[in-house]
Amino acid sequence: MVDGGQIALTGDTDLITLASGVVTVAGELSATTLDINGTDITSTAAELNFNDGTSAGTVVASKTVVVDANKDIASFRNITLTGELDAGSLDVSGNADIDGTLEADVITVNGSSLASVIQGTTVNSATTGTNVVITDNESTSENNAIVFVANADLDGNSSIGLESDGDLHYNPSTGTVTATAFVGDGSNITGITASTIGTLNGSNAISFRDTDLSINSSTDGQMDINADVTLDIQAPTTALSGDITISGNDIAFGNSETISNQSDNVIAITSASTTLSGDLTVTGNNGGLITFGNGETISNEENGDFLFTTATANGAIILKNSNASDGKASIELVSDNANEVGDGYVDQIIER
Repeated sequence: MVDGGQIALTGDTDLITLASGVVTVAGELSATTLDINGTDITSTAAELNFNDGTSAGTVVASKTVVVDANKDIASFRNITLTGELDAGSLDVSGNADIDGTLEADVITVNGSSLASVIQGTTVNSATTGTNVVITDNESTSENNAIVFVANADLDGNSSIGLESDGDLHYNPSTGTVTATAFVGDGSNITGITASTIGTLNGSNAISFRDTDLSINSSTDGQMDINADVTLDIQAPTTALSGDITISGNDIAFGNSETISNQSDNVIAITSASTTLSGDLTVTGNNGGLITFGNGETISNEENGDFLFTTATANGAIILKNSNASDGKASIELVSDNANEVGDGYVDQIIER
């Protein structure tokens, strides 16, 4: 004992100092067991050295981690968890690689809802499904796009995309399907009336085979039927309630009879015989003129005379009674003059 408070060795007078309950070792203390306040220290010196050089709140390489006064810690590089990370919030400034299922009550992208971000986005590769759930809508007056299969895939054996066209839509309120054109024979279409077909406006037409065969209305009040070769109407009776105007030259009948306008102001009737069941009124220059094949004419002169004309040298007016038994050919000259005796008074009879 040196100076009453020190334990010394020869040549080292202050190796251990005792003062006020504190033992100070000037050199190295080696002990088999270290006991503090009745508790043994079981850590090794190497383990205790992990605390040497630590910084509260900051991760130091190869040192123990000590949180700061706010229970915060920073500067971790990589953390591997074999269990569950339970946190009040998670803020990742870089990429997140999750090998499993991401479960969340609400997902937002840059502050916007996920639904608003992916709306209208084309998914390049999606899980193929066979059924979807649709909502019944039979009353809303709106034009809904009709979805169809892309790339004309008709066999249904491959994964394909869906498309729509603004010109093809359906109105649930009116039951109307609208498109720029419809193709098909229409043999199974029923319930079509004037009200369901609608109105063809302007130059729109119903065409058959090609645009040279069509029905349309080029102007208000006019119906146009266009055929590039022949218009064939097959019906027992065809009734026209108004006038008919023919801009061509000929009307042909079933037995080769024709009515034609081969030259201006001349109507030619070609037939083996022509029968009139009613009256025939002829009006024209000088009261009217009927011309026959050899140049003979019957006309009504301006002065009221009835004139028979023939240009043949031996031409004559012939009256023939076709009764083979007792027929007689005669000419009766009758006057309807009221001054004569009786109406239809016979002035003269010429018989043969």
